[in-house]
Amino acid sequence: MPGKERNIAKNLLSTTGVLIFLAILVLANVIFSFARVRLDITSEHLYSLTKSTKAILSNLKEPVTFKVFFSKSDERIPIPIKEYEKRVVEILHEYGSVSKGKVRVEEYDPKQDSDEEDWAQKYGIEARTTGDGNRVYFGLVAVAAEREEAIPFLDQAREQLLEYDLTRTILTLQEPRKKVIGVLSGLPVFGMRQNPNIPPGSPGSDPWYFISELKKTYDVREVPVLADAIDPSIDLLLVFYPKRLGYRTGYAIDQYVMSGRNLIVYEDPLCMADPESRPNQARSLQTSELDPVFAAWGFNMVPGKAVADLKQATQVRNQFNFVEYNPTWISAREASLDKKSVLTANLDSLLFPVAGTFEQGPDFKGDWEVLVKSSAQSGLVDSYTATLGARMIQEEFKDGQKELPLAVRVQGKFKSAFPGGPPRDPENPAAPPPDKSRHIAQCVKEATVIMVGDCDNLVDDNYMVKQAYMGFMRMGLFNDNLTFLLNSCELLTSGDALIGIRSRGKFDRPFTKVLDIQEKAREKYMDEENKLMKQEEETTAKLRELEQQKDASQRMIITPEQQKEIDTFKQQSLEVAKKLRDVRKKLRSDVDNLGTVVKFINIFAMAGLVALFGVIFLVYRARGSRPAHNDGKGGDAP
Repeated sequence: MPGKERNIAKNLLSTTGVLIFLAILVLANVIFSFARVRLDITSEHLYSLTKSTKAILSNLKEPVTFKVFFSKSDERIPIPIKEYEKRVVEILHEYGSVSKGKVRVEEYDPKQDSDEEDWAQKYGIEARTTGDGNRVYFGLVAVAAEREEAIPFLDQAREQLLEYDLTRTILTLQEPRKKVIGVLSGLPVFGMRQNPNIPPGSPGSDPWYFISELKKTYDVREVPVLADAIDPSIDLLLVFYPKRLGYRTGYAIDQYVMSGRNLIVYEDPLCMADPESRPNQARSLQTSELDPVFAAWGFNMVPGKAVADLKQATQVRNQFNFVEYNPTWISAREASLDKKSVLTANLDSLLFPVAGTFEQGPDFKGDWEVLVKSSAQSGLVDSYTATLGARMIQEEFKDGQKELPLAVRVQGKFKSAFPGGPPRDPENPAAPPPDKSRHIAQCVKEATVIMVGDCDNLVDDNYMVKQAYMGFMRMGLFNDNLTFLLNSCELLTSGDALIGIRSRGKFDRPFTKVLDIQEKAREKYMDEENKLMKQEEETTAKLRELEQQKDASQRMIITPEQQKEIDTFKQQSLEVAKKLRDVRKKLRSDVDNLGTVVKFINIFAMAGLVALFGVIFLVYRARGSRPAHNDGKGGDAP
């Protein structure tokens, strides 16, 4: 009986201990649910404030109050949006902690017909309508002294840029005025809503996304392509696809840079976003009207040529609706980005659909920094060839074994491309000579020019995806094309305060192992595939030649010799096609094998670990519950 009573007491104590442990666990969860403690164990600290943000918060001149408007009481709001709202409030409280109280947070629930809803509308906070017709408020306004800056709707698709958006808002409130960026473009990047023949919502009616993004930080002004002068109040000039400029526009751009201002230029050997750059017209648009200006400054884009990069080819759908790896669509990854430059140090990849390259002139004097380059397996092809598909590109391609610049930063005190002063009107030679009194012959101070060899790089579909979700339009970036432009604008207008925030790590990462396997497989089987494709074309040509050898009276007659030859060529064609399919299967086999291994690990390995842990735990419990041995002296063992 005594042993029995001890067992009962032991079981009671064990049960009590478990209950006490569970009670402590529940209590700890309750306590920590109210605590604003965040542990970030991601490799790039994606959920922690960056050093740039902390530096800005430590030097705030004016206290900032964030008023967050969120329809919290509406139970129909999707859970992901509710979770994102919690994250926004959490990070704002962290701003408050780092700034030692200079950043404050206020939360409002704008119910229908309430004072909070009136305030939300006054601040410009937008109510988005969900798929079920429900109106949801989720925006904020930052207030500092007499100024305010609103984010009308906090899009979850911009979670990667949340810290950047918040810090940019704070920095904007601290500055006396917004910086001004002038955009001169040969494409309708500002949209065509002003055209009465284009209805709202139709393709091309809205501004390009990069223009909308620039407007969130800067005062963006459109500069006409026939401009005679550049407004001196413009802090940075962005020239995008210069085409059909006025005779004095090149001079205006030259004088803007001579005044010591900075310039960003996006050129293109073949701009697919331009309706006039169709295959039959492409040859007439292979040079830029600013080429003489840049040549006078000591550098230029190689005219009429596109870069083909076999190592960084991108998988695209060609004009025949087949998917292929196109070498002129360059996916420039980390090895091609200058990791020493603040513009590209934290970027992962950029996409260049048919890009040109740049070269220095013999008399170039200045600093030349290659920001993005192709791989060593690159060469130049005629830009017109880029429209004909991967097969024609590979035929023309000659591996130059040379890395080619795709984006460069040039700095120096350039000399004017117009040593004689403003140009005369070519259509009116009798006109009086232009005034030369304000002409600047050389940069008054060092100027910076950033050159990018592709304009399609900033076409919306080439760096972002859009999808409808619960009545909301969600957008996500899949490369750093936009980030590179924003970094460039930030550096050339205000320094690098925000670059470290915008360029931080990605929430979605590419499967780099798969990319490496695909690249090695392409290198291994490309020659074999090209030979087979050429053999297939030759066989088809011979069949066609046999048909053409017959005259009109023999079109329906086939001699035994012709039939035998036709059968032979058809058999060869079938064999070549089969070999070609086998080669393409080999291209995918390594990726498929890796996928099988990953699936096995996901399905079985983790389950095996759990089972192994369970077995070890059971063995341990079994050993611990064995009866104690009697030592022969009576009583129980201690």
